[in-house]
Amino acid sequence: MKNTSYKIRRLYLAAGVLAMLFSGVIYAWSILKVPMAENFGWTPAQLALNFTLTMCFYCVGLITNGLLEKRIGSKPTIIIGAVLAFIGFMLTSRISGEKLWHLYFFYSALGGTGIGMAYGCIISAVGAWFPDRKGTCTGVLMMAFGLSTLILGNVAPRLFAVPGIGWRGTYVVYGIALGIALLIAGLIIRRPGKDTVLPPVKVAAVDSNKFATVECTPGQMVRRPSFWLMFIGIPLIAAVGSTTISFANDLSVSLGASVELAALLVGMLSVFNGLGRIISGKVFDMLGCKKGLVLATIVGIIATVVVIISVLTDALVLCAIGICLAGLSYGACPTAGATITAIFYGQKHFSQNFAILNINLCTGSFIATGANALMARSGGFIVPFAVLTLSAVIALALIGSIKKP
Repeated sequence: MKNTSYKIRRLYLAAGVLAMLFSGVIYAWSILKVPMAENFGWTPAQLALNFTLTMCFYCVGLITNGLLEKRIGSKPTIIIGAVLAFIGFMLTSRISGEKLWHLYFFYSALGGTGIGMAYGCIISAVGAWFPDRKGTCTGVLMMAFGLSTLILGNVAPRLFAVPGIGWRGTYVVYGIALGIALLIAGLIIRRPGKDTVLPPVKVAAVDSNKFATVECTPGQMVRRPSFWLMFIGIPLIAAVGSTTISFANDLSVSLGASVELAALLVGMLSVFNGLGRIISGKVFDMLGCKKGLVLATIVGIIATVVVIISVLTDALVLCAIGICLAGLSYGACPTAGATITAIFYGQKHFSQNFAILNINLCTGSFIATGANALMARSGGFIVPFAVLTLSAVIALALIGSIKKP
């Protein structure tokens, strides 16, 4: 028997964090799209569709990973994802603006699929080394993925303005950095061997989850009520955070914030989103997955209520508190998906099960779009946030009714 080395698994975690930090660049589309609108005159609707397509192809990448990883292994799958993502960004840097489908194919289809493949494989492979700290490990990886927008998104405008680099050079730089980070992860990370002795799951964690892990195939998983309760419930609570992200700047300005302060609050939302990912992971390990997700949902409900009160009372401070709480709640959702998949349905078919559960990302993105439509129709923020409150309450009822995996 071969004892596991804590240094080895920490090395794998570090490689995963590096890869996730650059993979999260797809969430910085609101910044990366600016040159497209300025240079090519593409409409907000056309550019918004690109992000929706990116999320859809990201899910395709997750499913592809689930099919490939078992056949060819983790390393080749991550490397294939790295190559696709690299090619996608490099080709995006060369588009002329004459054909919109070039953007959709290069950035969304190639880049989104490549990142989705690598993302799912890294979460699965690195998580397998941490049976004793499954939630914490997932939270750390998710935090890096979430903070990418804050870090790379803030760097991008500066690179746009540098002579000789511009927006095309920025895409090249990001494509190379993304490709290298994923390639490093692919070359370093491996799954535990059959003779590897891993740290045992802590008794406290087992007791807190109250659910014995069941090794489920994808077919078995989708026949379980717990899957559908989470599949519907998690996007409903995630909608609070995703919608608040799209509203944060305009909401802050409407309550008297300066442009600089509004930008700061948007940045704080990203920070709390990142914190929510690692905090929720620790909570899942301490209290159990169901209790942790219920707690995150309650925080989301409080966030929407606080925002509504801030609008009614014209209180910018309350608005800031609501935005930060929404970020915390939102951060728990991606961590929950990966952690619950592993704990409820086992590690054996994790990649396929995780990919199926994450299909709800496509559904969740349309909730935010609907909330924006409600804001435009009602002329304010009260109605959309009231709907988000109801959405979170329904999520609480669904998640709270989970009895067994």
